[in-house]
Amino acid sequence: MKEHAALQIDKLNIRYGQLEVVRSINLNLKKEEVVCLLGPNGCGKSSLLQAIIGLTPYQGFIFTSTAKIDFVSQNPSIMLLPWLTNKQNIVFPSSIKEIDERLLEELLEFTKLKEFRNNYPYELSGGMAQLVLLTRALLHHSSLILLDEPFKSLDFSIAKNLYKKVRDLFEKYTPTVLFVSHNIDEALFLADRIIVLSEKPTQIKKEILVPFGNERELGILNSVHFSELRKEVLNECLH
Repeated sequence: MKEHAALQIDKLNIRYGQLEVVRSINLNLKKEEVVCLLGPNGCGKSSLLQAIIGLTPYQGFIFTSTAKIDFVSQNPSIMLLPWLTNKQNIVFPSSIKEIDERLLEELLEFTKLKEFRNNYPYELSGGMAQLVLLTRALLHHSSLILLDEPFKSLDFSIAKNLYKKVRDLFEKYTPTVLFVSHNIDEALFLADRIIVLSEKPTQIKKEILVPFGNERELGILNSVHFSELRKEVLNECLH
């Protein structure tokens, strides 16, 4: 495995019977890097994430520098236990004695979940439920977090307010993050690097570095630089 790499993927191929989904993908993530897999619907983005956590058979090699990997689905309701409070879902599956209470309180304060700690998941919006899952991953010191289109079901006006919270979480707690999306604005605001994928059988078309630095404000969504970079990414997606 390459030095300082959190995730290394070499010659990854995924097939479902005769259907070739992913073809010979090579990808490396540095520690603390946030990388987005951007591509059309059905191109195999989710299959790639599932291969990393062992839910999809593959050919090739996947190496991680940590055993602590957390997967956040685009549907938080299937990952939260409805009979547990939000706080109990965050600390699950560890017992409370094993939890860093200081970090828990810090995360609840930072994500604005503190006032909802004793509520239940069904009482939260979809975006807040996603924050519960991210808080759980950070509390358990997951070094690699995989996000499968976490804002897919949210209206843009709601999602864009979560972009700032989530990016701030990444900046403060420095996990390595690989997330999939088909939303260019989401990719540009959250990621340090964008991997543009093709249609099936999926291959890497281009890697684009995002030059906006670590601390980001929502105002960059309306900047000329953001607009120019959006056009560049869109052009790669269309050709």
